[in-house]
Formats: sequence, structure tokens, C-alpha cells
Amino acid sequence: MANEPGNTILSASELEVRYNEQVVLDHASLSISEGDRIGMVGRNGSGKSTFLKILAGRQEPDGGAVTRRRDLVTSYLSQEFTLDPKLNVFENIKEGARHVLDLIHEFETLHVDSKRHDALEERIMTLDGWNLDHRIKTAMSHLGVPDAQQRIDILSGGEKRRVALCRAIVALPDLLLLDEPTNHLDPESIEWVAEFLESYPGTVLLVTHDRYFLDRVTNCIVELSGGQFYSYTGNYTDYLLARAERQATEELVEHKRQMFLRRELEWVRRGPKARTTKSKSRLDNYFEIAGQKAPDIENDMELVIPPPPQLGNRVVELSGVGLELGGKRLFSNLNFTFANGTRIGVCGRNGLGKTSLVKVILGQLAPTEGTVKVGQLTKFNYVDQSRLQLREDRTVFDEVSDGTSSIRADCSCARIARCLTK
Repeated sequence: MANEPGNTILSASELEVRYNEQVVLDHASLSISEGDRIGMVGRNGSGKSTFLKILAGRQEPDGGAVTRRRDLVTSYLSQEFTLDPKLNVFENIKEGARHVLDLIHEFETLHVDSKRHDALEERIMTLDGWNLDHRIKTAMSHLGVPDAQQRIDILSGGEKRRVALCRAIVALPDLLLLDEPTNHLDPESIEWVAEFLESYPGTVLLVTHDRYFLDRVTNCIVELSGGQFYSYTGNYTDYLLARAERQATEELVEHKRQMFLRRELEWVRRGPKARTTKSKSRLDNYFEIAGQKAPDIENDMELVIPPPPQLGNRVVELSGVGLELGGKRLFSNLNFTFANGTRIGVCGRNGLGKTSLVKVILGQLAPTEGTVKVGQLTKFNYVDQSRLQLREDRTVFDEVSDGTSSIRADCSCARIARCLTK
């Protein structure tokens, strides 16, 4: 469990991070031990990705320090990953195991009688370095990574993401830092990653909103709340139970504190004439307790989607629809009618045409065969994988209200408040 002494591989001590007036990490400390499989949870914007960047050495904290074991090897999957456009898919993945490649190169150039020869061979075997190419191909197959010789610059965002994940895990590092590892993965790939991490010989710290993945993989949950870390032994379900107990205790303590302050405030307002040592001590105690920070009690986010206007009986109708892209048939002879109130989930492996089907329905792609009929009253809202419809030059309020001056401001603000912390 994190914070247990003895086999610590990394310690973050008194970390401070601020963005203008927002405090992200407030003298926060955490230790990570060998064999930990830590799931980090917390609200969006609470600082989880920032903390991973600090551990990976990609960002310096405003205060505090990170101490690493001297020989610690770390791999990091970030949300803003970079791949080398000069290298193909296989070469980019293999670069993730650069420390293994360097060991192999040194081993092959050493004389067999060298004192370091046997130690190098043992280290390479520990890292399964001789099977590196085979492990890369296995991971590529299970993660749905494109052809090994494919150029990076022609890949989609999801394909690049899978290449980056493959690159992070094949190195078998001592510490694996994963920021949203299940993004852009189909259920079969998520299952394989879960099995991989369950038997992983090193230490894992991951951030994900997939509670089922957390339940499956982790043996410790660290919550980041109010700039502080709270560690819980067990998986996500264990964490939910323990957090509920912690919050109940904090609420009870805060209730007693407020009762005490109200009682003491009445005494202060009466202004005792005799400022004895006892009354002065009581006054000092009042100000000390009044200055304590109240616990940061988080309520579950409520997202209310207003009902749509009344639609006709036929919202969308597909008749014999098929699609072929790049010489590959994705689907054919689809027949379906979307009635008013229909809720549909489309699932399947990556590359089977799920997003393409949505684009056919929207009219962004023309079907190879068949017809798509859209009801006269039907209007579409579409959130794509890359969020390309968002304009980065506008504020959150402008995006939600779409720049309309006649929209009810209180309505838009209420919706924003339900989704965001700031």
C-alpha cells in the first residue's frame, strides 16, 4: 500500500502547485512502494494529470520535492503524448524500451570475459529484453495498433493513442504512469490491458474514470481532494465504502466545531469584563478553532439533460445501408428505424466502422448503398472524439450558450456549474 515504509521507490513530499489563485496541490505528500497498483481518483481539474507530470519529470512543482530510487525506470502515458513522425509505428513503440535497447547494445559490444557481461545478461533477461520484438507484436495485436510500417502522421487520434499506450507498457519499467489508459480502446483491448496490469511485475499508478477497470486492477486508491492525498487500501469499491465513512466523520467533526464556535461567539459578544488568564486562553482557543479549514465535502455531480422537443414518429430511418472505405467494406444491409425516445449503444472492436456509421447518419459520409431518411423535425447534436466542434478562442459560457445573447443566462450558468468545478 502507498505510504508504507520499507520498499519505497518514490516519495513526493510537501508538493505545492498553484495556477493563479487556484491551489492544485497544497503541501501534499505521498509515497509509492514496490508492487503498488494505485488508482488515482478525484474531480476533473483536481490535479491528477498534473501530479503524474511531476512524477514523470515533465513538470516542476512550485514547492516540495520528489525523491526517486536511484535506478528507477519510469514509463509515462500522458494525455498530450508525442510520437516521432520520422519513425514508423513499430519504431515508435520500440523507442519506449530505449533503456532495454541500450543494455542490449552494450552487451553485444562487450567482450565475453568482461566483468559486466554476466550482470548485463541477467538484467536483460529480467526485463525480457530478448523477447522485446515479440512482446511488441503481441501488444500491438491486442490493442488494435495499425500496421507496424505505417507512418505516424497518417494515423487518427485514437490510433496514435494506442501506439503511445503500447510504447509505454512494452518497456516493463519499474514504475508505470498511465493517464486515462482505456481511452480509445474497445472492450476486448481493455480486458487485455486489465489482465496485463493484474500480472504486472512492477508498480503502476493510473488515472481513469472507468470504475470497473479500477475495481479489476488496483490494490490501492488515492483520492486527490482539496489539494491533499487520501489513501485507501483495496479497490474502487472498497474506496467508496471507506470514503463514505471518512466523510461522515468529517461532517460530524465539522458540525461539532460549528456548534462550539456559535457558543463561544456568544461568549465573546458578551465581552467578559474580567480579562483573566483563563478568559484570554479561552479567547485564543476560539480564534484558533475559527481559523481551522473546514473539510472539503464533495457532492456527486448532477448532470440534467433537458427533454428534447416533440418529434415525429420517424426520427431516422436506415434502409439497406452499407459503407465501403478504402476498399474495405465496413457494414452492409443495415435496416433500422430510430423511434422517438430511442437510446442506442453501438459497440464493437476498433476499426469496424462505429464512428463511420454515425457520420453516415449525420450526412457527413455518403453510404455506398441504401438510404438514410431523417425526419423533418429531427435535429442533431454531435460530440466527436477530437472535440473539433469546440472553439478554443471562446469561453466556456460562450460555448455552452453558443454566443446567443437571448439565452437565459441563469440556465446556462446552472448547466456549467453542474459540469465544472471552476
